[in-house]
This record gives sequence, structure tokens and C-alpha cells, in this order.
Amino acid sequence: MQQARSGVMAAHLAAEKEQFAGMTPGKRYFLEQKIKGQADKDVAAWLKEMGRDILSAAKKMSVGFSECRLQSRDVTGRDEEMSFHGAFLVPDASVEDLQRLLSDWNTAHQDAGLLLELSGPWPPYHFAPVLQEVES
Repeated sequence: MQQARSGVMAAHLAAEKEQFAGMTPGKRYFLEQKIKGQADKDVAAWLKEMGRDILSAAKKMSVGFSECRLQSRDVTGRDEEMSFHGAFLVPDASVEDLQRLLSDWNTAHQDAGLLLELSGPWPPYHFAPVLQEVES
């Protein structure tokens, strides 16, 4: 997310370059903060759209999907933030297609800082129905 944020922020700042020229430092600071807030909103919207696109493409190759909770950096042990986490129930015949899709996706979006990783196989408990609690 940091790489995507930096790119969007740079584009917004470049668009406002002329406006910054005659500003006092205080006004410039407040405009930069406003631009930073807008850049954060733009990145969040972009990540949400990317998540929908990932889901749509991967669902075509899977027979089930379960959205998983995003993991913190402490849990993943990575510097990058997680913005999408899902479990797909994929038939053996579709695994290569999913790997190819992932590779193509990463090639197309690596400059923006988006990286998808495929892991597993995992136990299919993500796809089991939630059982209702019985009151005694």
C-alpha cells in the first residue's frame, strides 16, 4: 500500500505544482495534508476495486470462496500490508490456470505495488457451514 500511496501522492502533488509556487509554508502544509487525505481515499478505492477484480477472476476457476480476515504485519512477518485474503476451493485441473492468472496479474500490477501470493493446499474447513449454537 505504501508504494501505491506514494505513486498516487506524487501524481496529486505534480498536478498542484503551480498552485504551490506562490503559497506560504503554512498554506502549503495544509494543502499537502488535504492532498494526502485524498490520495489515501484514492488508494483505498483502488484496492477495493482490485479486490473485486481478483475475486471475479479467481471465482471463475474455483468451486467455492471464503473471505478471510486480513492478517497484520506481525502475523505475516512481512513489511507489506495485506489488502486481500481469501480461500478458494480450486479443482486440481484448474490449479495451473490459477497460477498463470496470478503470474499475469502480478506482472501487470507490480509497478503499483500490488503482489498476490498463492499458498496451499489448505484444509477445506473454510468452506464448512457455520453451525448454530444450541441453547441449553
